[in-house]
Amino acid sequence: MSKNILYAILVFVIIALAFIYFNKNKNEGNTSLYKKISQSDAKAMMDEGGVIILDVRTEEEFASGHIPNALNHSSGKMSTISNTVPDKNATILVYCRSGVRSRGAVSEMIKQGYTNVIDFGGIMSWKYDIVR
Repeated sequence: MSKNILYAILVFVIIALAFIYFNKNKNEGNTSLYKKISQSDAKAMMDEGGVIILDVRTEEEFASGHIPNALNHSSGKMSTISNTVPDKNATILVYCRSGVRSRGAVSEMIKQGYTNVIDFGGIMSWKYDIVR
């Protein structure tokens, strides 16, 4: 083989490895760590204790009714979530109104290094106690 072909192959391999490396790191902590559980499983975990319940709706929505012991941090302010939940290794159960914002919030928290964040959907279908 000529040197030009060997150089071309070498450049191709380096580019391919770089692409694989950067895409792996870009996706790490995102979809691979995303967890969703049923509301009955979430309720059981709450009853056992040792979890943080995080409501990612607006303050107004939270004030109109929320799950007992829930903390409120709007999904629109996820860049400051560490102010509300500083422990990135805590078990955090996340909900919103319908399940859309909770999924986005969980994904964002995982990107920020939270290790045990679990989506359980929306309060609209919550069949248990609500603080009003």
